[in-house]
Amino acid sequence: MSTAVVTGAAGGIGQAICAALHRRSFYVVGCDREPRAEQTDAFYSVDVASESEVRKAVRAIAGRGEPIELLVTAAGIGGSIALAELTDARWDRVLSVNLTGTVLFCREVVPYMRDAPSGRIVTIASELGLSGAACYSDYCASKSAVIELSRALAYELAPTGIAVNCVAPGPTNTPMVGPDERSPAHMESLPLRRLSTPAEIAEAVAFLGTNDGSGLSGGLISPNSGAVI
Repeated sequence: MSTAVVTGAAGGIGQAICAALHRRSFYVVGCDREPRAEQTDAFYSVDVASESEVRKAVRAIAGRGEPIELLVTAAGIGGSIALAELTDARWDRVLSVNLTGTVLFCREVVPYMRDAPSGRIVTIASELGLSGAACYSDYCASKSAVIELSRALAYELAPTGIAVNCVAPGPTNTPMVGPDERSPAHMESLPLRRLSTPAEIAEAVAFLGTNDGSGLSGGLISPNSGAVI
């Protein structure tokens, strides 16, 4: 059974990704700071920004003796904050989770992925990494960096047979979405007039993480209700 590792597995999008991969017969390993993640076969409590915790978890996962075929880096934090209120601690934490956490998991998993028949990495960015938004400077910076990181890794890892792609969700119906994004005015601004669902994001990830997306590397899919066209 192919092993898939999903960070941020306890969140709305992360849980949906775990469920979608479980339906496709992956052995799903969830990683999150939260104590519970549904639709996983195994779970590790991990701060993705901690090098030692990431390394310990990945080594334990690899200890099953099965190659890690898929990594999905869905862990992320954010929220609206004006530049004048953006503290060094807030900046460091958002970049550490969203960007450094992605790098750490990629770096630790890749050596165990080389033995897989077809290794794949799917990073999770955001449409705000494409468009930008007022009062989201830390979040936009981190997610834009994830997109470019994914492209760079696609080039670097291609000779090893590992494909790297990115999914950049738009406003999605999860607890992270605030009242402004649920307002009638914001809905009217979206060409599809609605939020995306976690299941829609998960299906994009599953496409890239299975043989359905075998011809893609360095690609970007952004299910965003038309927010960025």
